Amino acid sequence: NFAKELIRINNKISFYFTEHSKKLFASTNKLIKKISKNKFFSHNGTIESSIKNSKFNNFDAVSLLWTLCNCVDPINVLKSIHGSLKKDGLILISESSRILVPFKKPIYNFFVSKYETKNSHAWYFSYNSLSNLLEISGFRIIDCNRFYDENDLVIVAKKINKKNHKPNIKIDNYKKVLKYLK
Repeated sequence: NFAKELIRINNKISFYFTEHSKKLFASTNKLIKKISKNKFFSHNGTIESSIKNSKFNNFDAVSLLWTLCNCVDPINVLKSIHGSLKKDGLILISESSRILVPFKKPIYNFFVSKYETKNSHAWYFSYNSLSNLLEISGFRIIDCNRFYDENDLVIVAKKINKKNHKPNIKIDNYKKVLKYLK
């Protein structure tokens, strides 16, 4: 859907995408070929492995849509993306699995939904923990939605020169996190 919206907004846009799932990769490739006359490149595999392909480099912007919470090593993913972005490049991250923000849907949906049998994300982020991951990976948040009363946390961060970058680390109150999890 994101690719469809990009094409709808700008039908001359060139873009690259990577998808780990073979099934989603095939269906996305088919959809894009059907609706776009644009030049696009695709990679079936991990983000980290896509960076080895010279076509997957020197981007203006990258998006991770409900992806980072399912990655084995989020820091490695963010550092790979950092290396693939142009100077002052942007990253858009959207996540729904987060801590310190109440679940907006019936709690039953957290454990069972028609799309998945259980909530199985590898990671859950607070705004601060996601900000810290970005900071240590060479990014600084420049915009964020009202995640505390929305379903999803949406962040836009800018690539920063790592040589001169002193990470701005933000700590969550552990007592609030424990209370939230209880």
